[in-house]
Amino acid sequence: MEKRPRPLEKLFGPVKLYLGDLRACIELFQQLPQTGKIKIGLGDYNLTSLSELTTLGRKETDTIDIWYLNYSPDMSVNLSVTPSNSFLRCNDDSPVLQGIFSKVENIILTHRRKWKWIETLFGLATAMTTPAFISIILGLIYKLWWFPYFGYFLLALWILSGLLLLITSTLRKSKVYFIERDEHPSFWLRNKDRILVGIMTSVISILIGIAATLIVQRVTRR
Repeated sequence: MEKRPRPLEKLFGPVKLYLGDLRACIELFQQLPQTGKIKIGLGDYNLTSLSELTTLGRKETDTIDIWYLNYSPDMSVNLSVTPSNSFLRCNDDSPVLQGIFSKVENIILTHRRKWKWIETLFGLATAMTTPAFISIILGLIYKLWWFPYFGYFLLALWILSGLLLLITSTLRKSKVYFIERDEHPSFWLRNKDRILVGIMTSVISILIGIAATLIVQRVTRR
């Protein structure tokens, strides 16, 4: 009687990796039997080592695959990164592959993006904009002082979540940089223009909301 192999696989979400992280994963794959082959899939090319990246002249990507393939014994490991997800799979649950899977998993978990919750927050805040306007209008018409403030709070939450959505647009997608981590510019240097535009847009939106409220108040007093 022989146990049937059970694949190991896990979906992690978007990640941010550097050259050193790729190198660490490949070094783990190299601990498997030397009869297997390691391939790096990048666009239209299959590479056999990270040193070949320099010939492509690319500094970053949002899609990459790293395979270890061996036919005797039958072993395969695949790390796949896409703009929205990262995926790790081994073709069976042997002790050797379980060890490799666990170590690669730790690398991915360490560098997993943690900003996906902002999309949910923005969706909920957007759904509350209609109740917010209704609350403001009813409060002004029926002189219910706390209704407008509740509406303003919901609109402020919507604007804030939209600003966060804009600022973190690049942080919610996978990115693989072909440089070492300490060579990469800081978040502020890479995104200061986007952040400033987002702040200005939010300030203008708030001012427009205040002006519209004042106009409605004057109209209802007449």
